[in-house]
Amino acid sequence: MNNMHLGLFSVLGMLCGMLLYLLPLGLFYRHTTWLTEEEFLAAFPEKRWVTRVMYGLLPLGFILFVLLITSTDDREIIFIFFFPIFFCCVGALPAVPELLARASVLIPVGHGARAPSPFTCSPNAVWAGIFRLATAALVVGVFLWCR
Repeated sequence: MNNMHLGLFSVLGMLCGMLLYLLPLGLFYRHTTWLTEEEFLAAFPEKRWVTRVMYGLLPLGFILFVLLITSTDDREIIFIFFFPIFFCCVGALPAVPELLARASVLIPVGHGARAPSPFTCSPNAVWAGIFRLATAALVVGVFLWCR
């Protein structure tokens, strides 16, 4: 019975993590046109650094995720928070270009993971970046409180 609870907690955590990852896209980028990297660079050549910064931020987010998950030995907490922590660490990474350049990068997850990352430049990017950082801070804070 106890193993069934861990599986249900894992599925619940996965659904919660994906919802938190996709929520800024539905709230702030509903009517935004996404561009390929070549189209984005042609339209906004001054924002070339946005396409490069994600290659450095992805390993940083993964390292942060590993450090947070390995900081506890409680199996139930790890099962509940594994996916929310992962998606918040990876999902908060686009907040850096959103806050600094008002441009966003959609990191493909799941079925479209092999697709190239689309880019956009939107006035709502700052609000999306603030929302991403706030949700990531909330999930990490609850994780640290529970462990």
